Amino acid sequence: MIFCFDVLVVFGCWLLVGGWWLVVDGWWLVVVGWWLMVVGWWLLVGGCGLMVGG
Repeated sequence: MIFCFDVLVVFGCWLLVGGWWLVVDGWWLVVVGWWLMVVGWWLLVGGCGLMVGG
């Protein structure tokens, strides 16, 4: 089970970095980038919380 949570954290980090890059890059990707950052943040927090709690 811990492996699943690790994947969530890694994927969340990846989305955060990717989203940040899109926001910095600008254009219409700003909206997509912010959405990815929000999703990535929740995956990161959720994954860490599940690892600690589980």
